[in-house]
Amino acid sequence: MPKNKLLLFFLLCISLFSAEIDVKLFENADKENYYDEIKKSIDYASNKGMRSEEIIKDEIMQLSRLREATSSKIKIDKYDVKILKNEKITTENYYNAINTLALLTYKQEQNFSTASEIQSKLLLLKKSIERITEYEKPKLLSYQLQFAYYKIQQKNIKEKISLIQEHQEEISDLLNNSLNSVECSDWDSISSKQISLDTKFEESVQKKVSQKLRLEKAVIEDSDKIEAIKREIEISTSPIFVYNERPMSFLSLSTSIVLLFFIIALGSIGIDMSSISLIAGALSIGIGFGLQTVVSNFIAGIILMFERTIRVGDTIEINDIVLGAVTDIRIRSTTVKTFDNIDIVVPNSSFIQNNVVDWTLEDKVRRLLIPFSVAFDTEVDDVKNAVLGALSASNLLYIKTKSMSLRSDFLILIYNALRANNISIPFPQLELHMKERV
Repeated sequence: MPKNKLLLFFLLCISLFSAEIDVKLFENADKENYYDEIKKSIDYASNKGMRSEEIIKDEIMQLSRLREATSSKIKIDKYDVKILKNEKITTENYYNAINTLALLTYKQEQNFSTASEIQSKLLLLKKSIERITEYEKPKLLSYQLQFAYYKIQQKNIKEKISLIQEHQEEISDLLNNSLNSVECSDWDSISSKQISLDTKFEESVQKKVSQKLRLEKAVIEDSDKIEAIKREIEISTSPIFVYNERPMSFLSLSTSIVLLFFIIALGSIGIDMSSISLIAGALSIGIGFGLQTVVSNFIAGIILMFERTIRVGDTIEINDIVLGAVTDIRIRSTTVKTFDNIDIVVPNSSFIQNNVVDWTLEDKVRRLLIPFSVAFDTEVDDVKNAVLGALSASNLLYIKTKSMSLRSDFLILIYNALRANNISIPFPQLELHMKERV
């Protein structure tokens, strides 16, 4: 029983906040007078400040658009079908009629697509109207006007589809019936062109066949060469003997002999191999240290891309030094644009090694901390009452696009409030005591 009462209460709440479609906007015979009444109600709401200026402007625009859609007359560009009813029809006129029929088919497809889009918008608007909340009640008239506009547009597009379909059928029937009436006085020229085209087609086929044969021949020759190369590589890499459990092929043996003679040649001209080994080791260590930062940034970039803790558009702060919005994330570095419009390229390893504050990780709402100071001998209650009283009397409103100006306005407000209550603001002072000589 309690569940039934809760369900009844829920349905009652929905019925209180829901609204119905105003069918008078698109089914009423005397729509113009009804539109005039709506215009008067919009003007009255504007004068009394019942709705915001933005909503009033949108309602006026939607009403004007609805009037235009209601007064528009549906017509299509028709083909002069009298041409196809003549006893003799030129080939040019016949082709023009075919092109017109194709163009009408294309327009019809566009109309069907538009009708589908309008139907989707009507469903969305219907849900918005029937499920409107108390918070969105001021937008109800705007939704109703939009729904009526798309309803009129749906009616107009259906009428246009019907007109085009009738005209398509008319042209199609005339094209079929008038085919025998088409004049064609140059049959010899058409026949010669047909023969010429057939000849060119045969030549093209022969060329393609010869090209295919040459290609197959080249493939066979290349495959023979590849097989020969494979056999040579197999011979050179096949083991000749085994030394210390390691197979020795002709290629490995030749390489070892060349390296041995190269080392002997270096020693014979006075080059110490121990020095070369030392230099090679030092170079390896240097390259390793040099690549350490690059590899660290690379790995950090991969971690950032997979974790997505920092995204383009986020406002971040790194160690109280860098503060701005992320504009680009690359594999090695990330670009941050500060509020002074300066682009800073930050290595990705900084995001892993340092403390990073993401002000907009979950949402873009945050609290502004605006510190200020007063003299040490000032009563805390006096400062609190002065600042809170000035804030309650002010019209400061935080807007995300005016955050910097809000901070400035707030500091000015605090300064004026403290001065009005005779509360001093400390500033750096230097006292100089002069001692007289006796």
